[in-house]
Amino acid sequence: MSERELQRRVMRMAKHYGWRRAHFKAAPLKNRGGRYVTPQDGEAGFPDCVFVRDGRLLFVELKAEQGVISDGQLAWLHELRQVVLQSLGAVRVFVWRPQDWDDGTIEEILK
Repeated sequence: MSERELQRRVMRMAKHYGWRRAHFKAAPLKNRGGRYVTPQDGEAGFPDCVFVRDGRLLFVELKAEQGVISDGQLAWLHELRQVVLQSLGAVRVFVWRPQDWDDGTIEEILK
C-alpha cells in the first residue's frame, strides 16, 4: 500500500470515529531535487497528520512499508515524544505503516 493510500484510509477512518483532522498536503512546489514539498515557515519534518478528540491529541507520520524517516521527521518525533512523557497519555506520537492498517492497530487507536 502506498503512503498516499494509507493517508486516504487513515483520514477516512479518523473522520468515521469523530476525530478533528489536519493533514498538510504538498503544494505544487518542487525543491532542487525535483520533489514536491510543502511550503512552511519553520523546521522541516512536521508529522503528516494531527488528530484531536475528547482531550486527546495524536501526531502521526505516515510511511510506506519501506519508507525512510528523514532526520527532520526524527527530530520532530523526538521533541513531540518529550511532550508525551509529561502529558499523562493525552498526547501520543506514532509512525504508522500499511501493516498497522492491516493488523488493526490504527483502528484500535482511533476508536
